[in-house]
Amino acid sequence: MAASQSTEAVANDLSLDERRRERRRLKIRHTNMVKEIDAHIRSSLSRSKLVSLVTELNTLTDLCLQCNDSMRSLITTDDDLEGITKWGENLLSIAAACRERVDHHLLQRADDVESFECGKPVIKSARHRTAGKRFNRIVGGYEATPHSLPWQVRVMKNEVGTLYSMCGGSLVQVRPGNSTDLVLTAAHCLEKNLLQTNFYLYL
Repeated sequence: MAASQSTEAVANDLSLDERRRERRRLKIRHTNMVKEIDAHIRSSLSRSKLVSLVTELNTLTDLCLQCNDSMRSLITTDDDLEGITKWGENLLSIAAACRERVDHHLLQRADDVESFECGKPVIKSARHRTAGKRFNRIVGGYEATPHSLPWQVRVMKNEVGTLYSMCGGSLVQVRPGNSTDLVLTAAHCLEKNLLQTNFYLYL
């Protein structure tokens, strides 16, 4: 409660120009913190650093809300744009609740990312499911006319003398001309490092 009162006192003591400058400073710091949090999600920051950033983000957000609530007048939202922002008590409480959910989501995402193993898919591919549910994952598709998609490749696997459809692929041409021997397919199709001789490609 004391922290909230001191934040409110700071907000009330600021002049309009000071509030505008402070708002710009907070916006820059807020943006930088979001970038740092995103960097953590990409495994570049420690969890303790993330918790510190989220705590600071809460403090800055509180000050922004207090400034907007106490001013109830024109504020600069951009160098060339001014608008009127009025915050009601209910909106402030909603904003606080939303922010709490965002914090929880960020921390949860951090936990999730740290639990992943590099190079291992998080979700099992369709071939690990029961046979009846493997091939019903296309939504809004249509049956193509033969030879209407000449770049599309059917990737098949030979297992004990039997061929079965495994994945789709696409011809990739990296040099000028009208020929290529490169096919692009999804990484999960090759996750078990299967022998090249077990694959068959059909155009």
